[in-house]
Amino acid sequence: MHFTKRSTAVLMAFAAAITATSARAGEITISSDKLEIKGDLRLRHQTNEETANSNRDRQRIRLRLGMNYTVNPMLAVKTQFATGGAEQTSTNQTLDSLSKPKGIFLDLAYLELKPLPGAHADTLVVSGGRMKNPLWQTYSSDLVWDSDLNPEGLGENVKLSLAGFGRVFVNASQWVVNEKKKVADSASLAGNRPQYVFSTQAGVILPAPMDSRFTLAGSIHDWVNETDRAFGDGVSGSTNLLISTTTDKLANDFRVIHIDAEWFTTIPGVDLPLSIQGAFVKNTAHRDNLFANNDKRDTGHQVGAILGSASNPNSWEIAYFNKSVDQDAVVSDASDSDFPGTNRKGNIFWVAYAPWKNQQVKVKLFQTSIIEGAEKDIDTLQLDWQVKF
Repeated sequence: MHFTKRSTAVLMAFAAAITATSARAGEITISSDKLEIKGDLRLRHQTNEETANSNRDRQRIRLRLGMNYTVNPMLAVKTQFATGGAEQTSTNQTLDSLSKPKGIFLDLAYLELKPLPGAHADTLVVSGGRMKNPLWQTYSSDLVWDSDLNPEGLGENVKLSLAGFGRVFVNASQWVVNEKKKVADSASLAGNRPQYVFSTQAGVILPAPMDSRFTLAGSIHDWVNETDRAFGDGVSGSTNLLISTTTDKLANDFRVIHIDAEWFTTIPGVDLPLSIQGAFVKNTAHRDNLFANNDKRDTGHQVGAILGSASNPNSWEIAYFNKSVDQDAVVSDASDSDFPGTNRKGNIFWVAYAPWKNQQVKVKLFQTSIIEGAEKDIDTLQLDWQVKF
């Protein structure tokens, strides 16, 4: 965010007032060179249409406000507040309850450490707290991780140059999912263990002809103690936070092999960016004999392309993706919340346009059907207007 002279003066005056009223606070300075403030507001109309005329219409808002402070060249404090709070994969807030005030929650709060000096600062980055996902992702990666999911724990990023022939990177994360708590209706902690997910990713970015680049990354996401009993606070009915049902544990283990790829180029003559993406997953920890004939419902994919980029004024983009994810391919509570769960397949379309700077309008459609079983088809239409500031 670029500060005007007036806004900088207001911030400096605010800092001076704090210093003057607290003798023990020490010296406090706020500088536009160290403090970054940014945010966005999105208005959304969403329609979920199911077969048998079972429809749902919602008006929703999303507000995010981030404040990042550079402590020194090696350390930064990064925070963000957002609406939502009801689920880990969405910061949307539905307009209802007779205009009851909406809550603001802590969405990000982490330290970012770059221990190497100067030109090598981005070679190694270590993050800790409630942070942005440290893994390299494309849109197709929401097969595994929702873009709004901010993990809690530690993350590490390493980037190395290949002497003009591209770059290699290694990313890792250690996320806390649930701590060890009392089992429902019991004062004991027995039979209950903390849950984690450990992710390791390695990839390469290679230059290609016509100012293109190709990126390929492979990851392993290993969930730990995911099938343990219910995680509650001793209250009857408490359930495992990894599932949305009233049962007390997951039926399957999850150690997910995840491949991501992107080819990015700019179409000559028309100066349009083109991103062709794909993701594939397989749950290698799927248990035997869960289904008849030892059927393992453990794979998924998402492939598609984005043409254009609705970012600058009067720019636009269109996109299409095909997605299919088996029942036990990934942990559904961490994947894209707009796509209605696992055991589904379907198509995703959108068109977006940027009428002015920092604004975007988008129409997005999800058409999904069940892979196995008798659940209903679900179509979701989203109409968005987003303003960044």
